[in-house]
Amino acid sequence: MRLARHRAPFLPVVLNGLVFPLPVVAGIALLAIGEMTQAPRYYEYIAELAPPGQQGMFQGYAFCPSPSQTFWGATWGLLYHHLGEVAHRPEIVPLCVFGVGMAATVLNADLQRGREPPGRTGRPRLRAFKLSR
Repeated sequence: MRLARHRAPFLPVVLNGLVFPLPVVAGIALLAIGEMTQAPRYYEYIAELAPPGQQGMFQGYAFCPSPSQTFWGATWGLLYHHLGEVAHRPEIVPLCVFGVGMAATVLNADLQRGREPPGRTGRPRLRAFKLSR
């Protein structure tokens, strides 16, 4: 039985990994080291920025991009499939991405207009990230 190309897009990647395992293992190791060094420090930094008593809430909100990446990745994949392969108009995809980005920027600016964090006045100070030993 012959596999259709669109039914098994992962097959070339798997076969390449079996034939050339060293780049695959090196890539996984590099990604794992990056995750081990970045992830704990990121949430620690978010907790330092949070007001006292709200560290957990800030860390919870810091995790929000992970599920949204899954949603937007699937959405853009379906959009690109439809516009690129079905409608044969792939040049519209960057316009859609630009439109969603502009809409998010405008909505965020509108939501943040006139809001000042409690207990703070003026321009917020940025604290330098300090490494602990």
